[in-house]
Amino acid sequence: MIAMSKEERIMNEYYTSDWDIQADYLLDYDVFDKVARFHQSTTFTYKKNQIPKGVRQDLYTWLLENERKLSLPKNYISKVKLNDFKLEQRNSPLNFDNQYIIPFKLLSEILHRSFGADKKSKSRSFPSAGALYPIIVLVLVFDKSKIDGIVDNGVYFYNVYENSLLQIQKWEKNDMEKIANAFYLNEGFPSPIAIGYSIDMRKSLLKYRTKGYRHALIEIGLMAQRLREVLISITNNTFGERCWSGFSDNSLTYYSGLNVRHSPITLVQWFGKRMENHDI
Repeated sequence: MIAMSKEERIMNEYYTSDWDIQADYLLDYDVFDKVARFHQSTTFTYKKNQIPKGVRQDLYTWLLENERKLSLPKNYISKVKLNDFKLEQRNSPLNFDNQYIIPFKLLSEILHRSFGADKKSKSRSFPSAGALYPIIVLVLVFDKSKIDGIVDNGVYFYNVYENSLLQIQKWEKNDMEKIANAFYLNEGFPSPIAIGYSIDMRKSLLKYRTKGYRHALIEIGLMAQRLREVLISITNNTFGERCWSGFSDNSLTYYSGLNVRHSPITLVQWFGKRMENHDI
């Protein structure tokens, strides 16, 4: 029997190798194809200089009348009034301070507290169905000069056990126009940095089949909320975040170096220092 080195033991305990080969053998590809097709039906595709269609007038009127309003049950038996408490400001910034340079220590703390895993229990600060954690956390850097310690624009895989960033895609200067077009942006990126949430489709479907896709979307919501709460907590609400699905899904996934069927980016969450009086 050959003794394993410490590094080998760590790799065996926290990471898997050749998991995708095993997944391909175990996965029901009829289920995968059905979910992949459905997922594509939920995506946007923007073309360069394309103006997205607006909503018709009657729908626009309805939307204005129903924003931030609660749909009450028409009938209820009784009402219990609870105690009121002061709530933190929880609105999402429309604009971020893009001249502010995010300190490396602060970025490290934001990512670690939001998504990092406890090495002993291997648990994270949000639940996951079957403890599978199929959501890939990507750090998208659009302006390296505003992120201390980052030397390249591009896409970084967040290693939850090491609290480290693994660069998987580099965006050169001539790539940035394509990235902006994927977001349909004409006036620059809202923030120099964002989180991209990518679903590992095979991992999410193996155990729970089609319901695994629903679990994955729930998990993304929990993760996005966790980031929001961490920003409020550690920056005294001077930082904010903004969830964003208005991007060309397949283009952004492709430009991030990922497979559009196996690991689509499903939500982007911008974050950064708040600009006063520009919140929604």
